[in-house]
Formats: sequence, C-alpha cells, structure tokens
Amino acid sequence: MELYYQALNAYSSGLGKVSQELFKLALKNELAAMAVSTDEGLPSRAVLQRSAAFLAHQAGADEQAADLARHCLSGNLPKYLIQQLFDIVSSYQEPYSPF
Repeated sequence: MELYYQALNAYSSGLGKVSQELFKLALKNELAAMAVSTDEGLPSRAVLQRSAAFLAHQAGADEQAADLARHCLSGNLPKYLIQQLFDIVSSYQEPYSPF
C-alpha cells in the first residue's frame, strides 16, 4: 500500500511518469501477493484480484487490468466487488477491428 500512496502523491504533484512507475511497482507487489496467497476464500482472494486490476489500470496497463477483472468476475463475488470490477472492465475499450 505504501507504493500506492507514493504513486498518488507523485501524481498529485504533477509527476506523471514517476507516478506511473510507482503504480507499476505496486501492481507487481499485488500480483506477487496473489501468487503466494494460499487463501482461496472470498472475499479476500477477490479483493487481491480487484486491487491488482485497479493498480494495472492506474499504471496504464488497461488490457491487463481488464483481463484481471474479467478473471475475478468469473467467481462468486459480493455485489460491491462485482460493481468495482465491472467498472474496470468497462473502462477498457478494445480497439475495433473488422478483421
């Protein structure tokens, strides 16, 4: 969480590139926590996934954020998590390709 707050602080100070790098580091930490988590219970596992999706979005990795959110949405979740994840997925619009 410390990296997240540092990223927010950098963003509010106008340090966009620094902020994005800090969000990326925070995302790596969150993904690492998910990888070693042995807790398969809800909502704790889902909260980790939601946090990772949010951090990916903040780091500018919108496709990864949407993928993480979609994966998390495949489970049985509390309503508040469903809405937050849906917001992340809907904020990522894949480019239209007729091919």
